[in-house]
Amino acid sequence: MKLDYKPHKILLNFTALILFALTSCISKNTPPDLTFVSVQAVDWHNEPELPGLDANPLRSMAGDYFLVLKGGLVSSGEKPHHLLLKVNFESKTNLDELALRRSSDLVSSAFKCSDKMRSIFSTPSPQIGQGFVYWRNNELNPYNGNIISDHSGTEGSQITYHIFLYLTKAASLFDNRVQPGFDLLKQPEDVCFSVGGFNPPFGFESNIVIIPKASIVMALQNIPTEQK
Repeated sequence: MKLDYKPHKILLNFTALILFALTSCISKNTPPDLTFVSVQAVDWHNEPELPGLDANPLRSMAGDYFLVLKGGLVSSGEKPHHLLLKVNFESKTNLDELALRRSSDLVSSAFKCSDKMRSIFSTPSPQIGQGFVYWRNNELNPYNGNIISDHSGTEGSQITYHIFLYLTKAASLFDNRVQPGFDLLKQPEDVCFSVGGFNPPFGFESNIVIIPKASIVMALQNIPTEQK
């Protein structure tokens, strides 16, 4: 009997098994209570938590808050004028503390609600979010420490966070496939997002939050002066 040996199929099956093993260690709906609050159009140039063109290369290793404490510059040079959407959301969970407790990073993932692959641990096509989570103009990441608990009496109360979304992106090539672009200025639609973190093989991901198309349309009626 002749065996039908197809290495590419074996590799695909092995890859699928690895992905299944990893995603099976993901805590879903953690936390489960993220709720949309508001969205507004902003200019990158005017947002203090967003870096300039010459961002300090130590940001990814030390964090903004630590650099400021030590007298270092987070960024230098001119900040670009670039139209973004700033999305405010709430949760009773201290996301900073959750990520630290799990020795994980903290990221956000935003995508069109019509996308089939809607998870931080998949590759949405296309990715609309900038990728970070902020609290009171501070980027939340393990290197910044638990700045929420250190500087706020928010225990047990609703905490307001925000993320940033891009409005346009050209089509690009990803993994030898064309990743379609998007243009929320010309074609606004519902956008979904979640936050979470990953420290292999374990991770967590919040509930999915919807930013209604109507809210995006309304936000784009109040574009910053510099962007008009």
